[in-house]
Amino acid sequence: MTREVRVRYAPAPTGYQHIGNIRTALFNWLFARHEGGKFIIRIEDTDRERSEEKFVTQILDDFRWLGLDWDEGPGVGGNFGPYRQSERLEIYRKYTEQLLTEGNAYYCYCTPEELQERRKVARKERRAPAYDGRCRELSTEDQRKLEAQGRPRSVRFRVGEDREITFEDLVLGKTTFESRQLGDFVVLKSDGRPTYHFGVVVDDWLMNVTHVIRAEGHLSNTPLHVLLIESLGAPRPKFAHLPSVLSADGKGKLSKRLGALSIVEYRRQGYLPEALVNFMALLGWSPGDDREFMTRDELIESFSLDRVKKSSARFDTEKLDWMNASYIRKMPAAELIPTAERVLRDAGCNTEAFGNDRLAELVAVYQEKLTTLGELPEKAKFLFVDQVEYARKDVEKFLVKGDGAGLTVLREIHGVLSALPDWTGPEMEAVLKRIVEEKGVAFGKVAQPIRVAITGTSVSPGIYDTLMLLGRERSLARMKDALERFGT
Repeated sequence: MTREVRVRYAPAPTGYQHIGNIRTALFNWLFARHEGGKFIIRIEDTDRERSEEKFVTQILDDFRWLGLDWDEGPGVGGNFGPYRQSERLEIYRKYTEQLLTEGNAYYCYCTPEELQERRKVARKERRAPAYDGRCRELSTEDQRKLEAQGRPRSVRFRVGEDREITFEDLVLGKTTFESRQLGDFVVLKSDGRPTYHFGVVVDDWLMNVTHVIRAEGHLSNTPLHVLLIESLGAPRPKFAHLPSVLSADGKGKLSKRLGALSIVEYRRQGYLPEALVNFMALLGWSPGDDREFMTRDELIESFSLDRVKKSSARFDTEKLDWMNASYIRKMPAAELIPTAERVLRDAGCNTEAFGNDRLAELVAVYQEKLTTLGELPEKAKFLFVDQVEYARKDVEKFLVKGDGAGLTVLREIHGVLSALPDWTGPEMEAVLKRIVEEKGVAFGKVAQPIRVAITGTSVSPGIYDTLMLLGRERSLARMKDALERFGT
């Protein structure tokens, strides 16, 4: 009988998740959903100094926003909890005792300062800075003396004789390490908390994780984990190490230092979760054809680890922007309202006067020209202020220049629009076209004075859309204000 596929994403709540982290989570989620298995979130919060509850909350909120649900973990429970490492300390102590009893681990009394100095010497002598094993064979009397000195006591795993450690990676293929390169490593720190290596192995074992899908940076950790798995008598999961995501210029691994933004920041800037999921899925994976746009269901149906590329993927910001703009254009305006309303509100725009219908009209007018919805507050700023700020160069060019030719046109337009029985696009189009024909001028000679008067600049959507969005009363009032302010 085939075991149920069980995968996990295990973030440390020490900061916000960036797109490289979430790409790993997404691949786990897609694999679980494709295989009909379980996706687990486990919080690795044993770093007491750096772990914060606000980051736990944000991690889970990121997943909800992206539409990535989880089957076990914080907020949903499960049969293999607790799902926070800080609540599993007794479990780690139990299996540490097993390693000690069976001779696979020993107490180490070396201080951090001593270890650092030995590593420095090893590097100077061009030796591998592995632990030299000096606490391996301490007698009980030696241990008592060291403890009497108040030295910290950690527990180290005994790597053992020289051997090859080989595993079949589902992405990278057969991979081999030499045990002599590893050195004995700490499994339980002096404060009683597990190291990453020990905690992750014990948790994966007891949570029945079948596939460990993680970033390529963890590849060198895998031989340590294989040794621990063997010593504990646990079944070995299948490993899949994902290629790195490189920065936009391809010169380094994507990181906060090299431009990796957090999911929180992408959300703040008005990117759509559908676009981000689609974009991240194609970072190092291909559906096997030339498709660029894929729904969540299509991604689940197509996803497999054998299509994950071995080579690194480059984070292409321009492609993300292009893809996000495409999603904005394709989505019904009504579906964009929640994000549009949030970015407008975050920018200080009072949206209370705008009902959903008007917000949908606003989005529909702009969505063809938006890369992200975060651009909306600046572009539509004139709708949310009582008094526009006039761009002086536009006032000079379209209103004042030529002995106030623009103001003369604007005065006539104000009178004509004031007399309209209905404030509709077709009504306004008819009267403005008539003025254009009577004066024998290009349409811009009529439209631009209106645009500058009601928005403060010469750039806005189509003039009829702009007038409709602003409304009759405010449009006429701003034209009147411009005439009084700049007229002679």
